[in-house]
Amino acid sequence: MSNDDAPAVFVTGATGDVGSAVVRHLQAKGQRVVGAVRPGSSARLPDGVEAREFAFGPDVAAHRAALAGCDRLFLLRPPAIEDVQRQLFPVIDAALDTGIRQIV
Repeated sequence: MSNDDAPAVFVTGATGDVGSAVVRHLQAKGQRVVGAVRPGSSARLPDGVEAREFAFGPDVAAHRAALAGCDRLFLLRPPAIEDVQRQLFPVIDAALDTGIRQIV
């Protein structure tokens, strides 16, 4: 299996201080990384990191699509999110639906 076919770690907050450090660490360990970026964002991720549009909220189908091919999730809650039941729980539900085996 090539690294392109290996299951990936999906990293939310991949362009922020904490998330970008997680991305760099995972890459240094040879892990395949998919980084979440806001829809319409021009944010750049390091070479070799696949960018996928992602927005917190109740759209479980969109979360499933973003998580496709990933088996682990680094879930960083943005400070602006106060209603975790409406904004974060759907991401966790989608992760469980798609076979994510580990959520950090």
